[in-house]
Amino acid sequence: VIQAANMGRKAICDMLAACKGAAIAAEDAHTKHKALGAGRECAVRYRSLLEVVLGILQRPMPGAKNELPGISRSIAQCVTEIVSAAEALKGEPKKEETTETGKSTPEFDCC
Repeated sequence: VIQAANMGRKAICDMLAACKGAAIAAEDAHTKHKALGAGRECAVRYRSLLEVVLGILQRPMPGAKNELPGISRSIAQCVTEIVSAAEALKGEPKKEETTETGKSTPEFDCC
Protein backbone atom coordinates (compact mmCIF):
# COMPACT_ATOMS: atom_id res chain seq x y z
CA VAL A 1 0.00 0.00 0.00
CA ILE A 2 2.86 2.37 0.85
CA GLN A 3 4.55 1.71 -2.50
CA ALA A 4 1.29 2.35 -4.37
CA ALA A 5 0.74 5.60 -2.44
CA ASN A 6 4.28 6.75 -3.25
CA MET A 7 3.81 5.96 -6.93
CA GLY A 8 0.54 7.89 -6.88
CA ARG A 9 2.18 10.89 -5.22
CA LYS A 10 4.92 10.85 -7.86
CA ALA A 11 2.29 10.75 -10.61
CA ILE A 12 0.45 13.69 -9.01
CA CYS A 13 3.71 15.68 -8.79
CA ASP A 14 4.40 14.98 -12.46
CA MET A 15 0.85 15.96 -13.36
CA LEU A 16 1.14 19.24 -11.41
CA ALA A 17 4.43 20.02 -13.17
CA ALA A 18 2.78 19.36 -16.54
CA CYS A 19 -0.18 21.58 -15.63
CA LYS A 20 2.17 24.35 -14.53
CA GLY A 21 4.17 24.08 -17.76
CA ALA A 22 1.00 24.16 -19.82
CA ALA A 23 -0.29 27.17 -17.88
CA ILE A 24 2.95 29.04 -18.51
CA ALA A 25 2.55 28.39 -22.24
CA ALA A 26 -1.08 29.56 -22.24
CA GLU A 27 -1.72 32.99 -23.67
CA ASP A 28 -5.29 33.24 -22.40
CA ALA A 29 -5.68 33.92 -18.65
CA HIS A 30 -8.88 31.85 -18.47
CA THR A 31 -7.16 28.81 -19.97
CA LYS A 32 -4.19 29.28 -17.65
CA HIS A 33 -6.41 29.35 -14.55
CA LYS A 34 -8.42 26.38 -15.84
CA ALA A 35 -5.27 24.25 -16.23
CA LEU A 36 -3.85 25.22 -12.83
CA GLY A 37 -7.19 24.85 -11.04
CA ALA A 38 -7.93 21.44 -12.53
CA GLY A 39 -4.49 20.14 -11.58
CA ARG A 40 -4.75 21.49 -8.05
CA GLU A 41 -8.24 20.06 -7.55
CA CYS A 42 -7.10 16.64 -8.75
CA ALA A 43 -4.19 16.71 -6.29
CA VAL A 44 -6.46 17.76 -3.40
CA ARG A 45 -8.91 14.96 -4.13
CA TYR A 46 -6.13 12.40 -4.46
CA ARG A 47 -4.86 13.49 -1.04
CA SER A 48 -8.35 12.97 0.39
CA LEU A 49 -8.38 9.48 -1.17
CA LEU A 50 -5.08 8.69 0.56
CA GLU A 51 -6.47 9.97 3.86
CA VAL A 52 -9.51 7.71 3.57
CA VAL A 53 -7.34 4.70 2.69
CA LEU A 54 -5.10 5.44 5.68
CA GLY A 55 -8.15 5.68 7.93
CA ILE A 56 -9.43 2.34 6.64
CA LEU A 57 -6.05 0.70 7.28
CA GLN A 58 -5.59 2.18 10.76
CA ARG A 59 -9.08 1.64 12.12
CA PRO A 60 -11.34 -0.42 9.90
CA MET A 61 -14.94 0.61 10.39
CA PRO A 62 -18.03 -0.79 8.72
CA GLY A 63 -18.98 1.35 5.76
CA ALA A 64 -15.70 3.25 5.55
CA LYS A 65 -14.97 1.63 2.21
CA ASN A 66 -18.20 3.08 0.85
CA GLU A 67 -16.48 6.49 0.55
CA LEU A 68 -13.95 5.20 -1.97
CA PRO A 69 -16.18 5.07 -5.09
CA GLY A 70 -17.34 8.66 -4.59
CA ILE A 71 -13.81 9.95 -4.17
CA SER A 72 -12.67 7.93 -7.18
CA ARG A 73 -15.46 9.44 -9.27
CA SER A 74 -14.50 12.95 -8.19
CA ILE A 75 -10.88 12.27 -9.19
CA ALA A 76 -12.09 11.02 -12.58
CA GLN A 77 -14.08 14.24 -13.01
CA CYS A 78 -10.95 16.27 -12.23
CA VAL A 79 -9.00 14.31 -14.82
CA THR A 80 -11.76 15.11 -17.32
CA GLU A 81 -11.32 18.80 -16.46
CA ILE A 82 -7.56 18.49 -17.02
CA VAL A 83 -8.21 16.93 -20.43
CA SER A 84 -10.63 19.75 -21.23
CA ALA A 85 -7.99 22.32 -20.26
CA ALA A 86 -5.43 20.50 -22.41
CA GLU A 87 -7.80 20.59 -25.37
CA ALA A 88 -8.31 24.32 -24.84
CA LEU A 89 -4.55 24.79 -24.76
CA LYS A 90 -4.18 22.70 -27.89
CA GLY A 91 -6.50 25.09 -29.68
CA GLU A 92 -4.23 28.04 -28.86
CA PRO A 93 -1.33 28.86 -31.15
CA LYS A 94 1.97 27.65 -29.71
CA LYS A 95 4.60 30.12 -28.62
CA GLU A 96 7.68 29.76 -30.76
CA GLU A 97 11.23 30.95 -30.52
CA THR A 98 13.87 31.19 -33.18
CA THR A 99 17.08 29.22 -32.77
CA GLU A 100 20.53 30.34 -33.84
CA THR A 101 20.01 28.59 -37.17
CA GLY A 102 16.93 30.68 -37.80
CA LYS A 103 14.56 27.74 -37.52
CA SER A 104 11.45 28.11 -35.44
CA THR A 105 11.01 25.62 -32.57
CA PRO A 106 8.23 25.23 -30.01
CA GLU A 107 9.02 26.81 -26.64
CA PHE A 108 7.60 23.85 -24.72
CA ASP A 109 7.92 20.33 -26.06
CA CYS A 110 5.61 17.68 -24.62
CA CYS A 111 6.56 14.04 -24.24
